[in-house]
This record gives sequence, C-alpha cells and structure tokens, in this order.
Amino acid sequence: MGDDGDDSDDGVARAPSGCGQLEKQGRGQRGMSNGMRVDLSAMDEVIRKLWTLLDDMDKAGQTSRYNTEISMDAFGNTCMFREAGDLQTAHKDAKSDLEGAIKSLHDLIDRFGKSTSKVKDKYTEQEYANKTQMGGDTGGSNGSFAK
Repeated sequence: MGDDGDDSDDGVARAPSGCGQLEKQGRGQRGMSNGMRVDLSAMDEVIRKLWTLLDDMDKAGQTSRYNTEISMDAFGNTCMFREAGDLQTAHKDAKSDLEGAIKSLHDLIDRFGKSTSKVKDKYTEQEYANKTQMGGDTGGSNGSFAK
C-alpha cells in the first residue's frame, strides 16, 4: 500500500498515512452500509499522540509560568536605567501573552483529544454491536440475521 491513497492489494482504498481513519471498501468485501469503515488503530494512535502533545504543552506552560520571570534586580541592584521599568512591563506583557497562547493551544488539543476519543468509542461500540448481531467472532450464525 502506498502513502498516496492508491488501492492496495487487498482491494481497500486508504487515505494517505496519518490522516485517513476512514477507508473505502473495495469490491467483494463486506462493510458498513455506506461502504466505509473506520481504522480504529489509527484513531488510537491519534489519541495517543494528542495526549503526548498535551503533556508537552503542560510542561511548556509550567516553564513559561515559572521559569521565565525576570526580576527588577536583573537590571542592577541599585541603579535603574531609565528604560528598566518599560522593559520589565514589556517582559510581563510578553510573558502573559505567551501563557495565554499556551493555555489556548492546550485547551484546543484537550478538546480535540476528548472528542476524538468519544468518536472512537462510538465506532468501537458500533463495531461490537455489528459483530454481536452477525454472530460474534466465532464465525457462527446465531445473530438475528441467521434466523
């Protein structure tokens, strides 16, 4: 299977790597009624990557909050040059802007991760329901369609 969305040998067309959770069914394969199926393992990978990114954002937030403070003493213990106050104010403003941007990005990643997880759970539930209805994993025909 190529990363350019070409059909692979199994007759299933796949989207390029990293962005295709949905796969179009090829001929002769059974799938959902609309001919699409979801690659749950790809969704799991996306969720894992989002949670890792969220952890990294937490670290960046902590660093920007606690490790970027410049005290007035940094400009000299007793002698303050004329622009020291302006520089301190500009630093505080930039620090505040950075913390706000990190928080907004953190919230976006968190929201996207949670919604992706919910979607994956719904697809998993539907897959389980379909298997149960079709007779489970045993290959038997004891589902409602077999009656």
